[in-house]
Amino acid sequence: MGLNNFIIILITISSLCLHGCIKDEAVKLAYKGYQPVTIGDGWQISTPSMENMDEDYLNTAFQLVHNNDRFMMARSLLILRNGKLVAESYPNDTDDANRIENIQSCTKSFTSILTGIALEKGYLDSLNQTFSEIYPDYFINHQDKKSITIANALTMKTGINFIDGDNTRPLYETDKSSIDGITFGAVSIFMKPRDIAKFGQLLLQNGKWRDKQIVDSTWIAEATKPIVTMHSPGSSYGYYFWIFPAYGGYAAVGHGGQFLFVVPSKKLVVIYTAWPYTSGDMFDNFNELADLIIKSCKPLP
Repeated sequence: MGLNNFIIILITISSLCLHGCIKDEAVKLAYKGYQPVTIGDGWQISTPSMENMDEDYLNTAFQLVHNNDRFMMARSLLILRNGKLVAESYPNDTDDANRIENIQSCTKSFTSILTGIALEKGYLDSLNQTFSEIYPDYFINHQDKKSITIANALTMKTGINFIDGDNTRPLYETDKSSIDGITFGAVSIFMKPRDIAKFGQLLLQNGKWRDKQIVDSTWIAEATKPIVTMHSPGSSYGYYFWIFPAYGGYAAVGHGGQFLFVVPSKKLVVIYTAWPYTSGDMFDNFNELADLIIKSCKPLP
């Protein structure tokens, strides 16, 4: 071995050893509290104490989100009570407050509400209507799928063997797979965290926004009641909504850990957004956050 090569090897080994001794730099921003700021987007700002919430529980929840070893994909955590924004934080970049990002399968819950509006306006006949009735030309070569109904789709029970990991990306990359140029309906709506919060507040208010009824309250009640029994304990499924009886609430859930959580009895809405990373290895445990936030809610007057 030449002298030069030997020196290079020694330098490489030394640098690796030195690197192993140096503490990794923090990825997330240091936690500095959760007080929201007024930015003229229509939200009324309040504080947890004014809305009967225990600040110690909330501090623990937000510290978890800012922890470099936990909730590694987190981008935002927002909490609303009584229709007011009481807490929010953006652990990676404060500019995430203004970024329009992919919220993955949370999109399904938006589609559910749009379905309710379409039924109310008469654009759809009923949940038992088949897709082959609406788009007959698409089923000429797919007779085995002619009986699939709107209700089947909303409850994820179409019977189609569609595997996300194998099929979703090719669907995205196919020219004209979304020929209307609007949305896939099941994934990839892009929104800001505070705008997701408006959707959550609309749900909490039984479909009413300000003085206008956007969607019939009976549809929200129907869509957010348990319809499908799940294998995972503690949850069931409605019409594109996850139902959590133990919390008395329901949620829109998306890959990466996206979460819009509504608890009517607590007048509570929680939004958690994350990088849309599709592996579940880094989602962490939203139940831990939910427990803390639920516990923070004192009885309302």
